[in-house]
Amino acid sequence: LAPAWSLAGGKDSNGRDFASYYYAATVASNGGNPWSADDLSAAANPRPEGRKKARAAVSAKKKSVHPFLYPPPFLFTLAWAPAMELQAAYRAWFWFQEACLVASMLALWMWWRPLGRAVPFLLACSVAALSAVPNNHLMGQANFPPLLFAILGLWATDRDRPMAGGLFMAVACMFKMSPALFVLWWLIRREWVAAGASIAAAAMLTVLALPIVSMSAQLDFYTRVLPGFASGAYNGLSVPIGLYGNHSIPNLIHMIAPGGSESELSAA
Repeated sequence: LAPAWSLAGGKDSNGRDFASYYYAATVASNGGNPWSADDLSAAANPRPEGRKKARAAVSAKKKSVHPFLYPPPFLFTLAWAPAMELQAAYRAWFWFQEACLVASMLALWMWWRPLGRAVPFLLACSVAALSAVPNNHLMGQANFPPLLFAILGLWATDRDRPMAGGLFMAVACMFKMSPALFVLWWLIRREWVAAGASIAAAAMLTVLALPIVSMSAQLDFYTRVLPGFASGAYNGLSVPIGLYGNHSIPNLIHMIAPGGSESELSAA
């Protein structure tokens, strides 16, 4: 982590991917739509007051922010961020991600302890060898909180506690959409209690998020942004689907049936 932290702690740090979360939380706290590219841009580039500041703004470079992609309850974890400067919040997020990673590995160790004494050492070596770990922290991404809750959910169902497992998995799904694949797996295996608890809890978390994200903004996410993932649109994200290292389901489909534009899948 040392090289990643030396870059994250630098004076020129711009928040990277975390800036999207930060400005989304800022927009939501002001009653705006965090999935609106215009609202995010306005939050990142506030209008200066006065002629002197206006002249200075003419020569200033406009900040570019990636579109916000995550479900409404995700913003619960960013409620504290608007009270801090972007760089300070980004560095706090760095260590929050590391704490979630350590907790994830401890949970996995406790779950897999019956497999033998080598488990913790293999987990430690795996984490140390994964370049995705410092990359996640440096980019300010949000991969480890959903990993933690997904592991807790799977562990709970493995111990015949499907209700608890579903609740944990719902939290994971409200961090990022990809853990929903585990819910699909439960449905395929006819583990109805775990899957049903997860779906019900996800709906409840969405309702609980109404005080921080308006109903109209949430409808925009569920009716426009979320369906767009099926085409690879990602709410207007400019990162190409075929980008090397883009390990996503749309990327796999793009390899099988290339075509379309850089930002959307082919018709096939």
